Amino acid sequence: MGKSSGMAFLLWLTCLFGVCGVHRFYLGRYGTGLLWLLTFGLFGIGQFVDLFLMNRMVREENGGDLDMRLLQATLLAQRPAPAAPAAPAAPALETPHELSLEQQAARVDQLRAAFGTAMPIRS
Repeated sequence: MGKSSGMAFLLWLTCLFGVCGVHRFYLGRYGTGLLWLLTFGLFGIGQFVDLFLMNRMVREENGGDLDMRLLQATLLAQRPAPAAPAAPAAPALETPHELSLEQQAARVDQLRAAFGTAMPIRS
C-alpha cells in the first residue's frame, strides 16, 4: 500500500511538539529521520525544507518516479521512427564551361524535372 501525503504532512507537524523527523521514518528514510530527530530537524532548516519536498518524497517512496520513467521508456520504444522523405536523386554534375549551350539547356531541363519548377534561374 502506498504512503499518504496527508499522513506525511501530519507527521511533519510533530516538530511543533519537539519531535522532528517522524515523517522521514514514515517515508523510509531512516538515516535522515534519525539525524532530524537528534538535531531538531537540522535546527529547523531541514524541517522547513522538507515542507516543500514532501510531495516528491512521497512520490519516490510510492515508486511514482520509477513508474513514470518506465512508462516514458515504454511509450518511446513503441513509437515508430519517423520516415525521412526521399530526396530526388540529381544527375551527375558537370561544370558549365565544359558543356555546349545545347547540353547546358538539356541539363537545366533535367534539373527542373528532378526538382520541379521551383528551381531559380540565374541570368
